[in-house]
Amino acid sequence: MDKRVRALNVELPEQQLITQFVEYLAFFKKITDNSRLAYQRDLRSFQHWLSESNSHLLDVDNAIVTQYLLWRIDAGYKPNTNARTVSCLKGFYKYQLLQRTIKQDPCFGLKLPKNIRLPVSVLTSSDVEQLLAAPDMETALGARDNAMISLLYATGVKVSELIGLRCHDLDLSNSLLTIIEDKSKKAKQRIVPITHEASICLQQYLDNTRKVFLKEEDNQWLFLNRRGRNLTRQAFWYRIQHYAQQLSLENNVSPQLLRRAFAVHLLENGADLKQMQKMLGHSALSSTQIYSQISLYRLQSVRN
Repeated sequence: MDKRVRALNVELPEQQLITQFVEYLAFFKKITDNSRLAYQRDLRSFQHWLSESNSHLLDVDNAIVTQYLLWRIDAGYKPNTNARTVSCLKGFYKYQLLQRTIKQDPCFGLKLPKNIRLPVSVLTSSDVEQLLAAPDMETALGARDNAMISLLYATGVKVSELIGLRCHDLDLSNSLLTIIEDKSKKAKQRIVPITHEASICLQQYLDNTRKVFLKEEDNQWLFLNRRGRNLTRQAFWYRIQHYAQQLSLENNVSPQLLRRAFAVHLLENGADLKQMQKMLGHSALSSTQIYSQISLYRLQSVRN
């Protein structure tokens, strides 16, 4: 079959979806001719952007829509046109839900408000690399701190979860970490993948460093202090502050900031929002969507 004919056959259903939606708005919502043309342009622009990665209008999720908005902001589109695009996509996918052409709304909870009201301080990839390189690996303290920072950035765990880890929570052969979310309900847990780099750091810590701190053989806490006890969250916070001051980083570095960097950096690289929700342990998707909004705000502030 001729490539042009095949391309037209693929695009025709999408054009019909756009036409049906715009006709629906014209008939039931009584939108003006200018609004109808604007909706058509917005949807065709999105369709064209999707076609470059062989994606379809009905096969997108929240992460893909967010990536599209990030691309628009990075490309220099004005805030008012981006806000109109958000409104258009929301309306289009609500209509598709009514038509039962999709099962889930990829725009659920998506918004691009004019005023920034969220914390937008995020460590850059360069900041994180400097933090990881700051501990002196020739010392036991430095090797331990490097392993903790590596694991925190690789998984996005909360600091309370990090310092509460036990050795058996690690499965380095499969690069997995088990988090017990509620100690009183051991059945409530989540499994988080660990990056290859973090796995190497942790294996080196277990093989060479942890035994330097270990005072009692039956101690199962993963991260220990000089007295052989599990490290406290306050102590770890001070260790991060120590390295941040050495590096003169502008951000007020904290474990929470590393968790935020983990989420924002992954989303900016196309991570699936629902998978991120599971990894972060959020019960509501709206909690995870905050990180998508932070990504949008960051790029928008750069452009503005």
